[in-house]
Amino acid sequence: MWLFFFFAVIVFLGFPTEFRAFMLQVRTENMTNGDYVYVVNEPFHHRTYYGNLTWMYGTQRDQEAEQAFKSVFLITSAPETNTHLQTLENELKMRSLRDFNFTYAPDEKPNLFAIASYECVIMFGIMLQHILHASVDLSDGSAIGRLFWNKTFNLDTGIIQFDEVGERKQDMIVQQFQKGDVWPTTILELSGSAELHENVTAIEWPVPFPPPNEPFCGYSGLSSACLPSDGNYSLTTIISCSVFALAIIATCAAAIKIWFGVLSHHEDWQTFVIDRKGLHPFTDSARASLIRTQISSIVYSFRRSRNDL
Repeated sequence: MWLFFFFAVIVFLGFPTEFRAFMLQVRTENMTNGDYVYVVNEPFHHRTYYGNLTWMYGTQRDQEAEQAFKSVFLITSAPETNTHLQTLENELKMRSLRDFNFTYAPDEKPNLFAIASYECVIMFGIMLQHILHASVDLSDGSAIGRLFWNKTFNLDTGIIQFDEVGERKQDMIVQQFQKGDVWPTTILELSGSAELHENVTAIEWPVPFPPPNEPFCGYSGLSSACLPSDGNYSLTTIISCSVFALAIIATCAAAIKIWFGVLSHHEDWQTFVIDRKGLHPFTDSARASLIRTQISSIVYSFRRSRNDL
């Protein structure tokens, strides 16, 4: 699970269960009133391997989750419309039953990694024909990899395109939970090949969208616009303003620390704790420190995963 903070935008990379628990926590902190934009990425559509991104879990906190999810933008790949892919999926289900005595559930999708491997083999076979007729050093993997740049593959699973630096051109959509719907509504379509976007549905937001980068009362909540004019401030007033600042802070909170642990089998098995110390405007030095921290965390996680193998 990863969290990235960019001013009033918080990007969440993780599983749906974790994300719902996180949104319930920020709802408790009064951070879903429109001052913050929460962006979550769904890397692929699969109920088993990723889960269902929705606020409804059939629990007593569904109503809170519904209100919290109104501040969420969901970024995911566009729905697959290729009819040939359905034919391939049916073939995989048939062979799974025939060769391995494994039966898929009626609405279950085949293993997405099997489909990805199938695509890789087909693309490599296509490029292998080109490689064998080109003056390419077969021991130079980097040169062979560059042959995939600026290429379009018309596969029976769909069209796969790579740009001039080898990045895949993927059609994406941006969705939002509107009108209490259990599933999100598409508000924006992004074309990977044409590099264009098309508005589909208007954005619904608790306050005028987009929210300002800087809160009305400032990052500290002690702006002169929000303080009494007589200049006499009690300790209680200052503490109240500080607590209120947390709810409307519109900065990257480099000092926010997230701890999580398995507490119980209750729906709130994961608790997110927000450290209120050191909330401040996002600066270039803070950005550099945050990037270094994220890189170090990624390297540590990678090394730990290798040691577990």
